[in-house]
Amino acid sequence: MTMFIEQEQRRGESEAVSPPKSVQFLVETGCNLSCTFCDEPSSPLSTLFSGLPEGESWEDEMVFETKKRRKIADAVTILDRLKEWGVSQITFTGGEPTLFPNIIILLKEAKARKMRTALATNGLSTVFFPRSLTVLEGGFLTSNLLDKIAESLDILKLSMHGADEETHDRVTNMHGSFAAVVLNLLERQKYYLKDFETEVTCVVTRDNLAQLGAIVDICCALDVNQLTFSQVYPRGRGSNFDKIPLEQIQRAKKVLETEKSGQLEKAKMKLVMRQAAPSCVLVYPDGEVRVSYYPTKNGTCRVGNLIIGNIKDAWNTFPLRKEYERSYEKNQV
Repeated sequence: MTMFIEQEQRRGESEAVSPPKSVQFLVETGCNLSCTFCDEPSSPLSTLFSGLPEGESWEDEMVFETKKRRKIADAVTILDRLKEWGVSQITFTGGEPTLFPNIIILLKEAKARKMRTALATNGLSTVFFPRSLTVLEGGFLTSNLLDKIAESLDILKLSMHGADEETHDRVTNMHGSFAAVVLNLLERQKYYLKDFETEVTCVVTRDNLAQLGAIVDICCALDVNQLTFSQVYPRGRGSNFDKIPLEQIQRAKKVLETEKSGQLEKAKMKLVMRQAAPSCVLVYPDGEVRVSYYPTKNGTCRVGNLIIGNIKDAWNTFPLRKEYERSYEKNQV
């Protein structure tokens, strides 16, 4: 069988191109936040793999555990396919990927395949308390997830949608979410600086537009490697959100690069502007693949499904791959 079920046909698909080196592995659709501009239709706390079915009988639990193990095995199998495909970096994302019960296993398996690993998280489930408390309590407290994944992680990706608790927490609809992001950055700065890098993304809105400089200050002070400003995605709840024009965000970024050039150079932090819907490959544990690109104002397009087959050969006939390649190269760092 071929790797992709083509849903659209385009002319001029004869030249061979390279498959993407970086993919996003969507391991969880549920989320413990409900951000006002989220590009998902909803952010339910219920998840793909967490929670027992109704009834919660012993038989239900056994069936659920069997399905969960099968899903994890499928996810690991897809890592092999992606490695064969030539993927060198994988970002585990969602929803909120830390709600996936075996995210630790997937990170370790990806690292064992010599992939560069990234985790895109809101930070609520990675650090509950300072690592020093775990040491002081001598094991009475459960270790933070960040401590368990540090050896398998290359990049921790966090979101900061305001320079203060009031602004950020209003966006996420979760009190304490700003504190969780800052705690992650503080813990990384103190204990994991040599283990993995950090990237912070700020979705620019009218609420935080005046705070971009302060967000730069925070990220520089906490040794963030890259700060990305992004426009609201034209999907899900973001479709109806009052978006800041892309040109205005680009101008704000240039002003910050000029005004804070010395600070950025000293902190060795990079400022990036990413367009509204960065092109990417999304991979799901059940084998589905979606390629997101931005050829029109209508948003993204689903272009194929991953099934059993030869990935390299399939990429040469992948629908819309030219548009994907151009958008991918333009938007990815």
